[in-house]
Amino acid sequence: MSPRIKYGLIAGIIIAVLNLCGATLMGAFNNCLALITVLIASAIVGYLCGKQESAGQAAMSGAIAGGIVGGFSLVSQILGNLLGSVVGAGIVSVAYKNIPTSSSSFLTSMGTGVAVALVINICSGIVLCLAGAGVGALAANLSASQRNPTTGTQ
Repeated sequence: MSPRIKYGLIAGIIIAVLNLCGATLMGAFNNCLALITVLIASAIVGYLCGKQESAGQAAMSGAIAGGIVGGFSLVSQILGNLLGSVVGAGIVSVAYKNIPTSSSSFLTSMGTGVAVALVINICSGIVLCLAGAGVGALAANLSASQRNPTTGTQ
């Protein structure tokens, strides 16, 4: 397995777990936390890919690894948003027993809130994928430029 895929998958799974928990608990407000974690993870995997790949392939390798991290973040935010809406609806129905579940206004407002949060998470997830790819490419290019171009060593 190439370093770009290996590092991207490892960091992506870690970021997915963090963002899944954050999105479940905070909903669409998790986007700030996701931005920070994805940028840090993309910089780390980009740096590692730049150390493993040749100077000509470093930027592409870092971009792919960063894009994988951003993709995992996108999927985990969507799943976390859906889990958070189910948990939130359960809390509301237990806390306020007088709200009928067949009330069309309650279901409509809940469905609208979930849809708006999904759209926000999808848009921010796409931006995170692009930002992760850019930061990964930049970090890989910088780490590859630190090596000696004639021998490939530090």
